[in-house]
Amino acid sequence: MDSGIAYFGSRILRHVEADLDEIAAAGYRHVLHTFSEGDQRYYLDQMVRIVEATHARGLTATAAPFGVAGIFGGEEASFFLAEHPRNRQRDEGGRIYPAACLRVPATRALIDNWLADAAAVGFDEILWDEPGWAFDTREHRRCSCDSCRDAPELDAEQALVAFLAESIATAAALDLRNTVCLLPDELALTPGQPWREVAAIPGLDALSTDPYWKNAYLPVLPFVPDSLHRLRAAIGDTSVALECWIQGFGLDLDDERDFVAATLAARGEGASRVWFWGFGAAAHMSELGESSPEAVWEYMKEVARRLAMNELS
Repeated sequence: MDSGIAYFGSRILRHVEADLDEIAAAGYRHVLHTFSEGDQRYYLDQMVRIVEATHARGLTATAAPFGVAGIFGGEEASFFLAEHPRNRQRDEGGRIYPAACLRVPATRALIDNWLADAAAVGFDEILWDEPGWAFDTREHRRCSCDSCRDAPELDAEQALVAFLAESIATAAALDLRNTVCLLPDELALTPGQPWREVAAIPGLDALSTDPYWKNAYLPVLPFVPDSLHRLRAAIGDTSVALECWIQGFGLDLDDERDFVAATLAARGEGASRVWFWGFGAAAHMSELGESSPEAVWEYMKEVARRLAMNELS
């Protein structure tokens, strides 16, 4: 089973190249590079160089719309939200959220432009990471921004699926592979996300989830295998591949056994790839750091090496 790693936080090429050497040597075969609105504006040519360096080491390069429009996972701020304040999501009570409405034409244009840049940079694949509304949409709640008030009735779940379907179709037309990662119910604002509906979107290559047990304050077993079992049931007999993200941040030395158990659960459920977030145990980001990042990163690399050699048990 192949493994991949998320990489973010540096755009200095010589440092990125050294990190990519370490990633390749550890046995990882795939790298996710976060690709934010800031990267589009200020680092586009540098991102070309970074993706070229990734490919030069025999690694695939995946782009994630990191915090783009506040719709996807990621800690980056959105220029779009500052420049289009009227296009923000608004719930039925009138509260405005730091995320763009999925139904606004300007949001669609932003995503299409982001995809065009991702293709031009040379990425192989898009990870549509943790897409969703910024508020709980249970009990038929929907966005009440200016655009939605005048639009035909469409519940929030249907709007999310339609938004992803259009995004995936545009990416596929640019020869980009598509993966969607949905949060497990235990971590989602709205439990019971449209797993089956997303799995049925034409052009979707893989469906993933990220059962980060420490974030959910749950034991790794049975939380991780249960999440993957629900994902497998949603995929059913479609051709969509199952993938999984494993928590590789906020960990300590005592978490190694859980880290291995989560990885084995993904393999046991037939995941085609397992991904880890993220490089260096994400210790360079204060919010995600842990007490022993160097030691945690060492056992993360060892797990990747053993996966590549089919020696993990």
